[in-house]
Amino acid sequence: MNDIEKDYKKLYTELKCIGKGNFGVVYLVRNNQDKLQYVAKKIALDALSEREVESAFGEVFTRLAPYRQHC
Repeated sequence: MNDIEKDYKKLYTELKCIGKGNFGVVYLVRNNQDKLQYVAKKIALDALSEREVESAFGEVFTRLAPYRQHC
């Protein structure tokens, strides 16, 4: 387990898998500090080109928002 994975495990608790795609898996997670729920997308970066990795990081920062379930 690398440092990024260790930090992720400290910050978030995975509640359930909510989707799978070609590049990764999406989880509903709970932030261990603020107790809010978020969506985390895990991507296998080693399978991506440098440009795709940069794009993935750009997507991360534009989509940081609490998960709101609509019933």
